[in-house]
Amino acid sequence: MATATEFIERVERAFAGLKLGEGVLLLEAFVIDCYGSDEERAAARQKDEHHDWRKLIDSKLLCGLALCFMDDAGMRFHLPACLVTALRPESTNFDIAYDALLFHFTRKGSVNLFAFSVVEIQLILEIMLLLRERTPNHLLEKSSRCIKNLRSKLLLMERLNQQSKD
Repeated sequence: MATATEFIERVERAFAGLKLGEGVLLLEAFVIDCYGSDEERAAARQKDEHHDWRKLIDSKLLCGLALCFMDDAGMRFHLPACLVTALRPESTNFDIAYDALLFHFTRKGSVNLFAFSVVEIQLILEIMLLLRERTPNHLLEKSSRCIKNLRSKLLLMERLNQQSKD
């Protein structure tokens, strides 16, 4: 299996040039979580990162509950930074990032994996398999569910892609 450094390079290649577009941003999601007004949400959106998800790597806010308030575009834009945060050995936010990934990949309807390509889901699955090696015992069951969910989505998407080719 590849090393964490190799996976980080693969994430950077797979999501290179990814821009957010109209999706929910990180600070904006935090304002939503805090029941902020439309004005506060707009102000947060102006301060937020729109173009380079790599600037969000190792952000505590990124790996916390803010992901719960993102739409598909927001999740797609922010997920690579969360994956890299969990992969980096020097990250001070590994536990927060990994727990967020487990939460979102085991919670029904949390991450619309159809917003990702088959190649991207395969990469996410491989990363979660690698991170499982660092999983504390109390999270092993959740990690297994996460991997099972990713595998089933991957199989479904591969079948759908095959059917569309036939």
